[in-house]
Amino acid sequence: MTSEIINDFGMFRRVRATLRARLTVISAFPALMEYVQLFFDNFEKLKKTAIDFKNASAGKTKQKHNSVDTVVNELTPMSAALRSHARKEKDEVLLAKVTITPNAIKDRLRQETKLTVIDDILSEAEQHPDVMAASLITPENVATARTDYNKLNSAVDDQGLGVSTRKALRISLEAQTKTENDILHDHIDELIEAVKKVSLDVYNEYFASRVVYDLGGKINLEEDTPPEPPAPPAQ
Repeated sequence: MTSEIINDFGMFRRVRATLRARLTVISAFPALMEYVQLFFDNFEKLKKTAIDFKNASAGKTKQKHNSVDTVVNELTPMSAALRSHARKEKDEVLLAKVTITPNAIKDRLRQETKLTVIDDILSEAEQHPDVMAASLITPENVATARTDYNKLNSAVDDQGLGVSTRKALRISLEAQTKTENDILHDHIDELIEAVKKVSLDVYNEYFASRVVYDLGGKINLEEDTPPEPPAPPAQ
């Protein structure tokens, strides 16, 4: 989510709170009230999209990293046993496949290459059960590693889906933010002028709330309570 959208969203919240607190005055102006209600309705749509964007693929990156760590930890003794076997048998092809450090798999390889390397080592472990057994690595251990590899593959696929989802939601956020700004600039900013002669306070509060501040990339999606309107002057 861009800083511009976040900053505009903060401004929309302040405008909404101000307008909600002053509905008694504003509702007396039908033309203005029409666009105020439109602003409120669009804000709810924008807020929902912002929440969906924030939650899209929540935890997928962490899930992917956890899955990589799990598989690589399971793979490490298997690849070590295979390297020893390859050197003993002078099998250069096998040695090339399984000669890579755990940290290199985790941190240095592109995602597609990482999956290929892990799959290659697992396949060799599955094809060399006697080598595995000599290092007390059971068929069940290898099968578990294969299952965890499949989970990793699934996590990567889900993350890709999450990217597509976030892209679509970002487009919606941009469109809804533009709509909200257009409602304010083209209509409410104009129609609020009629309120000025009735309540200068409402007029000034509205334009004070229209100021856009830099929120440092932090968006507040919690529901807020509209401020209480000031008490009427004592009779």
